[in-house]
Amino acid sequence: MVGFGQEIHLQPPDRVDGNRAPGTVPTGEDLTRIDRPRVRRARAPIMGRSMHDIRPCNSTPCHAFWPGHQMHPIHAGAVGRTPEGWRDGLITAIDGGMVTVAYLHEVASAVIWHHRDFRGSVRLGEPVAVHEGYHALQAGRRLLNAAIISGAGGTPTVPALGRPERQLFVVDLENGEGEPLEAE
Repeated sequence: MVGFGQEIHLQPPDRVDGNRAPGTVPTGEDLTRIDRPRVRRARAPIMGRSMHDIRPCNSTPCHAFWPGHQMHPIHAGAVGRTPEGWRDGLITAIDGGMVTVAYLHEVASAVIWHHRDFRGSVRLGEPVAVHEGYHALQAGRRLLNAAIISGAGGTPTVPALGRPERQLFVVDLENGEGEPLEAE
């Protein structure tokens, strides 16, 4: 069992090229590609997958598309094509860039982080929809890229009410928020 923050050493696959032993420097070949063990950092598992990292913005204005930062148009398109992943909920706590959402159709809640302060943009008791699979939060008409810190996981047992089968979102690249495109 690997603990949170421990390093995992992955060994390269064994290769035998002629008389060359695995892991030795080849002669007469490209010396820039030497088999070395790769190292990856273990992350705390949540809901059967890795927890999203909370990464601070690396520029002002923010240009990052990591979970909890700007919404990318491709991300918004993927969210709009998967109506079965949405859960209806109510905001039960707001603490700066963190909100807690209590799900309406399940005995579960989600803790969500966003790089901007939620105070002033959402209110306690406000209805929202959360898509844990594509780390998105919809509050009113605003679609936000959200880092899901904890949640129910999996596909909801009861789908969100009133969601269209397919929804198109337009993303404002300046503020990183999506908005549903209404059909006329």
